[in-house]
Amino acid sequence: MLRADRAAMTIGFVVVSARPVEGQLLAHERHHVRQYCAWGPLFSPVYLLLAIAYGYRRHPMEIAAQRASGELPARGRV
Repeated sequence: MLRADRAAMTIGFVVVSARPVEGQLLAHERHHVRQYCAWGPLFSPVYLLLAIAYGYRRHPMEIAAQRASGELPARGRV
């Protein structure tokens, strides 16, 4: 998992990680859990379709999780 530049991955309500999940990483993955709660069974296919269209760095769900965890500034702030 770390070789792919990913520290953790959320599948539904489960976070799989090669390191302790805490701090910003925990906030990031918890946001994915909230996204899963909102999208339900559509989360995985929508996530994958957006990954194909945008890639990881521009993925709207990843950007939202990065903002929620403080990795990126909130929208509209520099």
